Amino acid sequence: MAASFLTPRRRRALEALAARIVPEAAFRRSPERPPVSARVETFLSETRPDLARGFGHLLLFFEYATFLFTPRFRRFSALPPAAQDRYLAGFERSRFYWRRALLLAVKVVLMVLFYEDPAIEAALGYDRRGLLPEDEWRARGGTAA
Repeated sequence: MAASFLTPRRRRALEALAARIVPEAAFRRSPERPPVSARVETFLSETRPDLARGFGHLLLFFEYATFLFTPRFRRFSALPPAAQDRYLAGFERSRFYWRRALLLAVKVVLMVLFYEDPAIEAALGYDRRGLLPEDEWRARGGTAA
């Protein structure tokens, strides 16, 4: 997949969604690691092109579906943080599974990329040594206990 699948509109939506979903402020992430929103493109470039395209369409849906689900006629990225939270809560609490599933798809990608950071794993007390061979674990930033 071309590295430019994230258009400026999609990137704006991704950054706004990540700011509301990912608890980066609650943890001290590795300073050499870019924020989650910046890692999504790399992650998706390593997957099937149709999945990356679909995720891009999903970002646009969240950016512009505010016109359908809120009384405001503004893009998601232009809403104040409290309005963004209410908008996303509407998806989380919806009685329609498809709305909950769309938000879950975005959350899964963002949270997997957030929690794979070795600094976040250490802050949580997670030790992946039992899951990875020792050399791979060290290559990903693991240190001896």
